[in-house]
Amino acid sequence: MLESRLVGEWSCADERERRDYSFLANNEFVCVVTRPGEAPFKVRGYWDVVGEQLRLGTSPLASEPAHIQKMDANSFLTELPSRTVMRFERRSA
Repeated sequence: MLESRLVGEWSCADERERRDYSFLANNEFVCVVTRPGEAPFKVRGYWDVVGEQLRLGTSPLASEPAHIQKMDANSFLTELPSRTVMRFERRSA
């Protein structure tokens, strides 16, 4: 199952920030957001996979879908409805 393959530690970044996610098996996530010149902060939320959509949000009813375009053992790509593509890379323990 695709969802079980995502459980673990992942990172993604863009020009504004880096996000280090811990996707937990109980469909909760913890994310540390780091922005240049600012102290890192932590957010918590809900995640799951429905079909080929990774959904992140505050609950099952308040989550946004991102289409999983490609996945291998150590990375995956998602595309948001805005057409923004994000690359997630597995973090080493």
